[in-house]
Amino acid sequence: MSRFTHALLAVLFLTVLTGPANADDILDPRQFVTDLYQGLRNDQMPPAHEDDIFTPNLRALIDSASPLDFGFYFNGQDWDIGATTVEEFFFSPSVVQVVATFTNFGEPQVFTYVFVDMNGRWLIDEITNEFWVLSQQLEDYKSSQR
Repeated sequence: MSRFTHALLAVLFLTVLTGPANADDILDPRQFVTDLYQGLRNDQMPPAHEDDIFTPNLRALIDSASPLDFGFYFNGQDWDIGATTVEEFFFSPSVVQVVATFTNFGEPQVFTYVFVDMNGRWLIDEITNEFWVLSQQLEDYKSSQR
């Protein structure tokens, strides 16, 4: 066998031993958002609110407001996602904003995701659209439950 074949077999062996990366790891924020909306277009469920893809601050707000009665990836309880475009803007090496423009039941939507790099992991720190800011919505909901 050639050196290349030995090297390839070694990489495959190590991959099998170590298993796949954490399913919740976001390696590329733009690709994550692209895959999210492509999945919704194919009638796949969005990431669960419990998934480990949020910053600790946003995670705490989500947990304090659970159970949530709307899907904050599409602003509703159901979806019929149409044409989607995704753009990425870098603000620093550790902050990325991803803007998804799509239709839901024919209505135009623009969602902005703010990702931060925390200890080598991209996490969602905020989601906004023209009507709300997720963290504020969660704070308001939490306050109304007291």
